[in-house]
Amino acid sequence: MQPELAAIHAHQLQPELSSGEAGCPINLRTKKGHIVCLLGMNTQLLDIYLRTLAGVHAISAGTLELYGQNVATIPELEWPLLRQKISYISKATPLLSVASGFNNLIMPSQYHNKDEKPALIKKAQQLLMDIDFQGNSEALPAYLSPLERVQLSIIRAVMLDPEVLILDDPWYALDPFEYSILNQFFVTWAKAGTLITATSNVSFVRKHAQQIYFVGKTEVHFFSSWYEFCASTHSEVKEYLALFHE
Repeated sequence: MQPELAAIHAHQLQPELSSGEAGCPINLRTKKGHIVCLLGMNTQLLDIYLRTLAGVHAISAGTLELYGQNVATIPELEWPLLRQKISYISKATPLLSVASGFNNLIMPSQYHNKDEKPALIKKAQQLLMDIDFQGNSEALPAYLSPLERVQLSIIRAVMLDPEVLILDDPWYALDPFEYSILNQFFVTWAKAGTLITATSNVSFVRKHAQQIYFVGKTEVHFFSSWYEFCASTHSEVKEYLALFHE
């Protein structure tokens, strides 16, 4: 049996930082059905790693392969399809302010000719149910709550049938009692895909992550479970964990 081709394979990958220096190397191979979580004190740095893994940030050193192809050699015409298969969602991913929430969902799929409009409408309606959207999808984004805007941003990406979702802490603007709504959707979605997220939602990491990366000042540490993460003797990891026990 052929081994599973990793959607993302990073080997000694070092992102380029704003200072011009290189970030610490990370080794990561995605696997379908896995939830991968990046933790650390510097949230901006975590997002740089996410964008680098998505192929949308400059690489200082190391290699990044997407579906077996080195990003340095991927033809420009192949990138639009890769952007659909590996979807990156930032904290600030804006919805189109002059379009209703529902139109925000289906317009990108129409642009990429994913299906006929009636089928896209039906698909969007089902996804809104799947993510337990309780707002008015016909309202403009300005009239929606932070949770509702995040839900729409996620569904807009999922409408393009990605195999990997890369998200910069989708819980950050939410109240803790709203976390479980996203948690349930992500866990279900990741059964057939790969979820990579940076987050301080340690409850989600503890319960669901199969791969944990702690991005420190001088090293990126890998852990295969929450138990292993909590047992770490690295000083930065211990300092990070102490924040949640005070």
